[in-house]
Amino acid sequence: AEPTTTAPLFEGREVAISPSKISSVENSSMDWFLDRVAPDELPVHVGLGTLVHWALEQEPWGSEEQLRELVAERFGELEFDSGWLSRAGWRSAEVFCHALAGYLREREQEGVELVGSEFDIEYRLDGLALVGSIDRIERDPDGRLIVVDVKTGQVITAQADIDDHPQLQAYQLALSSGAVVAAEGDDETVSDINGPLGGAQLVWLASGLKGQPFRVSSQAALDEQGL
Repeated sequence: AEPTTTAPLFEGREVAISPSKISSVENSSMDWFLDRVAPDELPVHVGLGTLVHWALEQEPWGSEEQLRELVAERFGELEFDSGWLSRAGWRSAEVFCHALAGYLREREQEGVELVGSEFDIEYRLDGLALVGSIDRIERDPDGRLIVVDVKTGQVITAQADIDDHPQLQAYQLALSSGAVVAAEGDDETVSDINGPLGGAQLVWLASGLKGQPFRVSSQAALDEQGL
């Protein structure tokens, strides 16, 4: 059959994409487009991750008990097909809260400061708009700004994949360009905060490393060429 049209899909208008979807575009632009125009229903594990992120936003240095209580408040919003799946989901939530609290305690002990959480980003380049949010921005003891993205999914273990991770690169680009704005109507940009870029981290909650219930994958600060 002949195509209904050969016109560009986004001609004359900006294309918005979340940093978390850049990998999808690179892997299959067709799959990304179909998911954009006819998205599938989000699986339960994605909703569980959203609850964990929400709990972290409410208690940025929360204890395991505080995080678990917050997740419990909204756990009933998730729809499970059976009781045993609900119980399995809650066990996963407990694992995530335990791991996240462990990460937060370690960062506190290291003297890390919290710049803020859930920062909005909006970076435009050549008809493309990167639009999304950053889980956390921390400042290490040397004064460097670190982008932190919390993950509840499958761990990426290859350092080469972390070095080239497009979501972290996009966050670093937005941060270095002053395209990050504090959420909830605050118009202060992170570029107003003094401190060099210190890189980005993925904090994995589903499995630990070296005796810790979590693991951290670090991407070095991008240089001028990388930006």
